[in-house]
Amino acid sequence: PGKMSPPLCGSRPASGLVRNGLAAGVPTVVASLWDVDDRASHALFVAFHRGLRRGLPPAEALRSAQLDALAESDALLRDPSNWANFVVIGGAPALGVGPADRTS
Repeated sequence: PGKMSPPLCGSRPASGLVRNGLAAGVPTVVASLWDVDDRASHALFVAFHRGLRRGLPPAEALRSAQLDALAESDALLRDPSNWANFVVIGGAPALGVGPADRTS
């Protein structure tokens, strides 16, 4: 299966990217602690962004997406090694990306 290199896996350059992003004002970063399967991470992040659009804070949106993955009938998507690697760094509240926050 396809693998995507994680943005954070204990290395100084990767953790520096997260630190620099937060220092520059990025309120929240979602990072991976190990290699991830592309199809599984895609499904997880579709669900994650669905939670953000519902107005959930990032950590809750990730938790909701992980619980959705755990309930999947597809063994690849259900496997915790494909979704438990993601962490939320930072403490942003809901990001204001729901329908009520969009202008036409």
